Amino acid sequence: ADDILINRRVAVGLLEQAGHTVTVVSNGRAALEQIEQTADFDVVLMDVQMPEMDGIEATRRIRALGDARRAAIPIIGLTANTAPHDSEFCLAAGMNAVLSKPLDANALAAALARHTAAAPDSSLLATHLRTLGRDQLAQIAASFRTLGHASLRDLRAGLSAGDRGALAEAAHKLAGAALALGLAPLGEAAQVLERGAYSADDTTLELQVNTLEKLLDAGMATLDAVAPSTAPA
Repeated sequence: ADDILINRRVAVGLLEQAGHTVTVVSNGRAALEQIEQTADFDVVLMDVQMPEMDGIEATRRIRALGDARRAAIPIIGLTANTAPHDSEFCLAAGMNAVLSKPLDANALAAALARHTAAAPDSSLLATHLRTLGRDQLAQIAASFRTLGHASLRDLRAGLSAGDRGALAEAAHKLAGAALALGLAPLGEAAQVLERGAYSADDTTLELQVNTLEKLLDAGMATLDAVAPSTAPA
């Protein structure tokens, strides 16, 4: 999604050259409508500044969708503003990564490799499966499910009580466990919440917790597909 024709043509050219099929829209509202209509997109490239609905608002609304698969779709922000606080603002809204414009082909390829295909680190999961075996990985996945749900309860309790320290601690635990299993979108989103726990406003924190819940559901679906959980935590 980008409102400038030249930018769209450059992005489409880079994506198609890499073998991707591209759907093009010119604002955040149109991007949101496309995702509401289909869950078949692997990733969204979202310009931050657009008319009608900007990329920040579109990302927040995507993360708030009721369907877990649509709400967890990887979103890569595109912006000409490269200051660290600008990137943090985008990540806090729910974006998975931020790239600077003009687009660099190598940076785009790296971001796509990291955040597409439901974005777990498939190589790490494959290593765990090979070294631990399916049964042990299933037991670990069951324990992770318990930890994940407990972390969400702690996050919501901290949010309700205004306890920023509890928010940061719960996000830290969830991030570490998710990244250890190769669930990059969940782990990275939890890290963003942890970093902003003391500075973000309540509305942003609530949105981030809601996003984490959807990413946890998507992460567990990924783990269950690799090693279905049959044992209690």
